[in-house]
Amino acid sequence: MKQGGAIRAHDLEEFFDITKVFNYLPPLKGNRLAISVFSGGEGVLAVDASQSAGLVPAMLSPATHQSLRKVFPPWEITLNPFDFGVSMQFHSVARSADILYPALRDDPGVDCLAVQAWAFSPHEAEHVVRLLTDFSRSKPVAVWIADPLSSEALGEKLEAAGIPIFPSGERTVRALGALHRYYLIQNGH
Repeated sequence: MKQGGAIRAHDLEEFFDITKVFNYLPPLKGNRLAISVFSGGEGVLAVDASQSAGLVPAMLSPATHQSLRKVFPPWEITLNPFDFGVSMQFHSVARSADILYPALRDDPGVDCLAVQAWAFSPHEAEHVVRLLTDFSRSKPVAVWIADPLSSEALGEKLEAAGIPIFPSGERTVRALGALHRYYLIQNGH
């Protein structure tokens, strides 16, 4: 399989996830992953999944750290995964997203982004879709929505913009990892 350039799916669910991510995104050159979550626990699960998927948490630059501090709560929080949920307790969705996504997009240490989406208001959803669409013009981004019924319209808008949606952080990260493995195979690594 490796000699033929195939990516192995371990089950039917993973097969469809890999098919989806390949349909939406180009092969992933680097393996440095930034993660944005609404729940710290989701971030831990995504980071754990990244290691078995061949991805590593991106080490964000000092410039990115300075930018993100503008939307920190009154205390220091981790940069990656970035806890968007805590940020929203002290800043609007628009302000947090306006700082976070461009900073990660412009950080040379970030190769791709996994985002946990939330049930935003329609106006907030439009804003986030615009920012993630802009991000995706530079680097691959994939999103997971844990409760698709509450965010069905958001998921549809993101996929219409070329951003794949998954039901969990682990599946999102594994799909991005498949993109990186494929790039390595195609380039003789």
